[in-house]
Parts: sequence; structure tokens; C-alpha cells
Amino acid sequence: MQTISLFYTQLDTPKKVVITMHQKPDGDAMGSALGLYHFLVAIGHTVQVISPTNWADFLKWMPSI
Repeated sequence: MQTISLFYTQLDTPKKVVITMHQKPDGDAMGSALGLYHFLVAIGHTVQVISPTNWADFLKWMPSI
């Protein structure tokens, strides 16, 4: 089993990243995806969030939706 520190080394070099979630995303799925998006952008990656289906209107308040 590899330690999580090996994962961190993958974050050192900016990359193009795609984040996706399950169909008909709920607040947890959308919030997790957007949280990861903001983290990765802040450390220099180019990130795109893709949803396989539309999300509920009540989630449109989330930053970067």
C-alpha cells in the first residue's frame, strides 16, 4: 500500500484536470467537485468540472457553478 505522500508529488507540476460526479448531482457531489476544483486551481492546475446531467436549480448559489 502506498502512502498519501506519493499522491502529493503529483500535485507539484501543473496539469490539466477533469473532475466529474455522478448523474443528477446532489449538494454533496457538487460541493465536493467544486471544492476540489478551487483547491487545484489555487495551486496552479487547469481544471474543468463536468456533470453528466443537469444539477438542481437550488445548487446554483455555489461559487463557480
